[in-house]
Amino acid sequence: MGGSTAAGWPHPENMIFSKILEKRLSDTFPQKVIEIINTAIGAVNTYTLLDIIDEVLEQKPDVLLIYAGHNEFYGALGQGSSISFGKSRWIVNMYLKLQKLRVFYLLRDIILYVKTWVSRELPRDGADQYNFMNVVVGQKVIPLNSSTYSDGCNQFRENMKDILQKAKNAGVPVMISELVSNVRDLSPFVSLSTPNNPPASLVYSEAQKLERENRIQEARDAYYKAKDLDVLRFRGPEEFNLIIRQVAEEYNAIFVPMKQYFENASPNQLIGETLMLEHVHPNESGQFMMSDAFYKAMYLHRIIEDQWNKDLVLSDAHYRETWDNTELDRDLVALRVMELKDRWPFRRDIMANSAKKYRVSDSVAGNWAMSVFYNEISFQDAHRKLAEYYVSQGKYALAAKEYKAIITAEPLNMKVYLDAAAVFLEGGQDGIAEQFLIPMIKLCSSEFANRAINDLFISKGKIYDAIKHLEKAIIYHPEEYVLMISLTKLYIYSGQKDKAMKQMVILQKSYPD
Repeated sequence: MGGSTAAGWPHPENMIFSKILEKRLSDTFPQKVIEIINTAIGAVNTYTLLDIIDEVLEQKPDVLLIYAGHNEFYGALGQGSSISFGKSRWIVNMYLKLQKLRVFYLLRDIILYVKTWVSRELPRDGADQYNFMNVVVGQKVIPLNSSTYSDGCNQFRENMKDILQKAKNAGVPVMISELVSNVRDLSPFVSLSTPNNPPASLVYSEAQKLERENRIQEARDAYYKAKDLDVLRFRGPEEFNLIIRQVAEEYNAIFVPMKQYFENASPNQLIGETLMLEHVHPNESGQFMMSDAFYKAMYLHRIIEDQWNKDLVLSDAHYRETWDNTELDRDLVALRVMELKDRWPFRRDIMANSAKKYRVSDSVAGNWAMSVFYNEISFQDAHRKLAEYYVSQGKYALAAKEYKAIITAEPLNMKVYLDAAAVFLEGGQDGIAEQFLIPMIKLCSSEFANRAINDLFISKGKIYDAIKHLEKAIIYHPEEYVLMISLTKLYIYSGQKDKAMKQMVILQKSYPD
């Protein structure tokens, strides 16, 4: 549960940390079916989490994983949001309860229609930079320790407490992670001098100076201070991490020390662009880092089972080296980040141009990434097209990674396994084809899988391979007429007369007419 960071933005579905975690847990517990359901939504805060927690708990999850807080001020109904009902949590919570009633939906739609009609002729604030981040911001200046800031901290604390209390009442354990931000390589969005605090930009410059002087601990403190003094609150303040620790302890939730992981993996323990794409979203390496932090916390607290087979607890490095993400995925991420950084609040000196074309690479993969980015083709179809290109070039290993990228995003789509296997069998790459056939048999009904693989091998003229899988399929329905006839024909066709006669006898007994 959480916002865009928990959802994995801007990474495609096959590269988000929850998918990596799901794979690691599945490998650790091969006898179990592990399913991680990611309910995270971009630009939401804890009011949304609180609103959906009852529905989540109805699914009887084994554990809840929460990473949330960066959107607390500007997410819907937040203290600084353009979508707000004031500072009172009582009023907001009443709204959330009422919105489940049909009469309330009608009244709300009427009010919104009137507001839209009245505001049509009003000028838009910052229309030349009008984009999503601008839309959600109602109060662009929220100084540290101001009343709005304090109300936001209270909102975060009380909503988290309500969420954890509901989970505790339902008997569902919770893992709650602290927040990480890019503090080193992102200057404050908006600086403002107040009677009690210096401007964020001044403190940030001092942090850079301290780092150059190799006064690392002082620099680290200054970088975090500059981040907290940034009055445009797109990064959760350090007070939120303190709140997360406190509520985790109060409600016996598992605290995930995400900052420690990111700092330990950063030069001089200063979190910056080595792990972050912009202000709050981790890069590819950061996705593995988030997965590792949650995985190790689950191992430490023996989530799933008391006994973990240490031989199956594979290292984070193993998954970094073997993960099937491709150039297409990386280019797509680069395009999404490029567009984000070309808009407010990252740039305030240019007009947002919706017709502008972004490009990061002239390669074939880069071109397909652009097609996905501009919604001209689906993520899955782009990977298929790129796989077909690699096959035409005889680059079968690269083609296999493209198909595996789709499977990571859609692990239950049996057609992808079959399509990939067919391509590699056609190219005489039986070993690569098996990489798709074997997982398919494990994932779905063996009868269905073996029938499908049988048909595939027959179409490729591989009769003995087809027989092997049809023999496995018939175990599930030994007296099914179609299966028996098909197997008898294959025995005859392959010259296995004894097996054909034996199968005909069984067929005659089952179907004497």
